[in-house]
Amino acid sequence: MLLLGQIPSCLKEVRHAKGDFLELVSQEKECWHKSLEEAVQAARDAMRAILGSLSRLYDPIGGEFCYVPDTNALLHNTQLEEWVFGGSPAFTLVLTPSVLSELDDLKVRGNDKVQPKAEKLVRQIKEYSRRGDLTEGVTLTKDRSRIRALAVEPDMKHTLSWLDRDNNDDRFIASFLEVMRQHPRSVVVLVSRDVNVHNKANFALMPVVDPPEPFTHVKP
Repeated sequence: MLLLGQIPSCLKEVRHAKGDFLELVSQEKECWHKSLEEAVQAARDAMRAILGSLSRLYDPIGGEFCYVPDTNALLHNTQLEEWVFGGSPAFTLVLTPSVLSELDDLKVRGNDKVQPKAEKLVRQIKEYSRRGDLTEGVTLTKDRSRIRALAVEPDMKHTLSWLDRDNNDDRFIASFLEVMRQHPRSVVVLVSRDVNVHNKANFALMPVVDPPEPFTHVKP
């Protein structure tokens, strides 16, 4: 998936290496290698070819941390400028189209508990957009965090086959994969408290964490 959109010669090289590797692992065809060591070396060479293609992918923010929160995570802790993650001194929060759409809907149709939080988040996001182009990313907290919003829905034809375009959680996960594709050499982590999202993320071998707990002021 990370290699979608690459030039034909790159994709041909990866398909060939993948075929060689899977043929050695499955052992469904007669092996022409003279020894086990030779077969293992051939498998390693095939894997190096695949990893080499990945290493050449462009990443405009290579090495940074990107956290992609779902609606549940944002509603749990609306204090976005206070968000911190252990082991990530600086990071970018990435908002997906499905999450922004859900927030807009909840500010109108949410219950008495959710509606005020959704309204607050929408106001905050509009305020952040005044700091610059939100699709490019703007400062959230100086020297610690930035926030960016994706403008385009994910291409559901080129994502995991079991994701349903009519399911908000699945569209969110597809958007998360788009962020991974855009930043192949960055640490991209999904953020959610939803057990179903956690389950799907774990099934797809995606890194997922809970959002930070809201900061509470303690009276002296």
